[in-house]
Amino acid sequence: MNNDLITKSNEIIQNKTSNGTYLQNQVVAALLANRMSNFVEDEIDMKFSLTRNELLEMLKRKGRGGREYKTIGDELSKFNQTCILTWNEKYERENGEFTQRTMSMPFFKNLAYYADTQEIEAEWNTEIIPYLRALSSCYTSYSLADYLKLNSSHAQVLYELMKSYLGQGYITYDVDVLREKLGCSTQKTYQTFKRFNEFILSKDIKEINENTDINVAITKRIKGKDGKTIQSLLFEIKSKEIKKAWLPEYPTVLLTEKEYDKLFHHELNVPLVKQCMYRLHSFLTANPTTTIKNHYRKIMEYYNAWKDEPAWEQTTFSSNRDKRPKSSVRKSNVSDIEPSFDINEIQQRAMYKDNYDDII
Repeated sequence: MNNDLITKSNEIIQNKTSNGTYLQNQVVAALLANRMSNFVEDEIDMKFSLTRNELLEMLKRKGRGGREYKTIGDELSKFNQTCILTWNEKYERENGEFTQRTMSMPFFKNLAYYADTQEIEAEWNTEIIPYLRALSSCYTSYSLADYLKLNSSHAQVLYELMKSYLGQGYITYDVDVLREKLGCSTQKTYQTFKRFNEFILSKDIKEINENTDINVAITKRIKGKDGKTIQSLLFEIKSKEIKKAWLPEYPTVLLTEKEYDKLFHHELNVPLVKQCMYRLHSFLTANPTTTIKNHYRKIMEYYNAWKDEPAWEQTTFSSNRDKRPKSSVRKSNVSDIEPSFDINEIQQRAMYKDNYDDII
């Protein structure tokens, strides 16, 4: 499991109405990254336990003194009553008409904190799981390490919003709507755009650009005859194009943010994508001096070679796959079917076809 990756539905990120406190957001992010499998459908522990020190380690907090203990302890003692995810969504009634409704869900079905032993016991709320895992094409993943570098709840919210629109590259927000999303609409200090921009927006963008994997720029759109009133803001979002290993089980496979997004956030067959990543990882491990640099292109080459083969699932690339419990949705007799083609020939053709085209 990748303990540095957080996944959330874009519906949640873009439409939530409650942001939580800064510490709540950090705790939830750490638990999502460390206690929930983002991609393996049959591997998630609904119940888990950890110590307060383990949680502090996840949060990358250096202090282990009384102040840190008390802060975490106070937060956890009321966590499940105050940390509730709330968002707006479009809902279809039985008569076929659509309406807007507000949904609220706690992250955990149960959460207990034992002050004497400093232990935490929790059970995920099953109803919220689909919104926090990669079960559709409309979700966003980001690094826990990047998220923890942000110094306020509104910077955390803005970062998630910008990441959710990274594939699109831009988004426009009315100033009043943005104030509300960042939790600043009820504070008189930020009612004018000048103060909102000076004390919130500019600082948040600076933090995001300096500490995360994206760059954000804004263009002010003006309304009114005086030519001074700011009506809306155009955000332009770009990836820093850093190649890294997104899945720890395939440490040699390096992808940029956009490449990773194309593989896992679109209408590709995710199990087959992971099979292709395993094949590439095996090849790179066995051939450390290979000149293949464009890993995304090679993965897609494997994918296109295998996607139309009806029995590609019969090929087991990872020994770990056999050790996992069978999925309830997987065909029980699939392994007994004899392939009508030479799978080794297909693998070799995908492995070595146009090898030199991958040298960039």
